[in-house]
Amino acid sequence: MDWCRPWELIGLNVTDVFMRIGLLSDTHGFLDEALIANFRECDEIWHAGDFGTSEVLDQLNRLKPVRGVFGNIDGPEIRSRLPEDSNGAVRMCVST
Repeated sequence: MDWCRPWELIGLNVTDVFMRIGLLSDTHGFLDEALIANFRECDEIWHAGDFGTSEVLDQLNRLKPVRGVFGNIDGPEIRSRLPEDSNGAVRMCVST
């Protein structure tokens, strides 16, 4: 067992403990088709603000569950659909 893979100690596979997240921001009302194709393989999509239009949020939600924050260009329609704060911590590890 590799020391970097503690989940193996309890008999789990990498797919049992990790999820694939599509991360983006600053779409400003536009989603590229190549991005949509790549995000089909994700478990969740995280958007870091500036959706631009509610259609972008709708399009992403049709692909996968979306977590996001609104940006300074996002109007009341988008802001009302996203939480102002999180009721729980999100822990994340980024690895290559």
